[in-house]
Amino acid sequence: MPGKSKLIFSVTTTIMIIAAAVAVCLASQSREQTTIQTASLDVKDKKAAITVKYLDLPWGEKTFTYIEKGDDNYYGTRSWPFARLITTVPVKLEDHDLTPGNYALVINPAKKGQTMAMTVVQVSGDGEFLQPGNVFVEVPTGKTIFSAPATFETGDKVLADHMKVVLGQADNGITLTVLYGNRKLNRLLVVEK
Repeated sequence: MPGKSKLIFSVTTTIMIIAAAVAVCLASQSREQTTIQTASLDVKDKKAAITVKYLDLPWGEKTFTYIEKGDDNYYGTRSWPFARLITTVPVKLEDHDLTPGNYALVINPAKKGQTMAMTVVQVSGDGEFLQPGNVFVEVPTGKTIFSAPATFETGDKVLADHMKVVLGQADNGITLTVLYGNRKLNRLLVVEK
């Protein structure tokens, strides 16, 4: 029996050491959970006429480079819905009309001969497709209203360590600015009269 007790003690000790090592590894690799953030802007007498709900995705330069270049891996081959645009007033995005409603803002990776693109998909209803903690949400079904190259300006310093969307008043409309790491994308929304 004493030999059996030593064996049980050795196995138990080994299991405890492995469990402790796994716990330490998991703890050191944990990330903050992404959350849904909101940016809103009043237009004339309408409160929150333009609202953007977005995931505060942590900046990952390597991952974003895969998307910019369209690398042949998971990150560079799937579309990334990152925000939900809700309008209560008609607006124009370049020459495309966005009627009051619910839209998905999607980044599509570069493809051979094409740059990375931003797509706007009109989503039926007012349901939320973004999910806190899930950076891999699928593009909701709907009608594509707009698609154009997404040229992010690259700066020397990090502007936001997590994705941030800012809405601002401009002389000729509303600026929608996406800040992500050292990248910045601007789009102009023109309020219909």
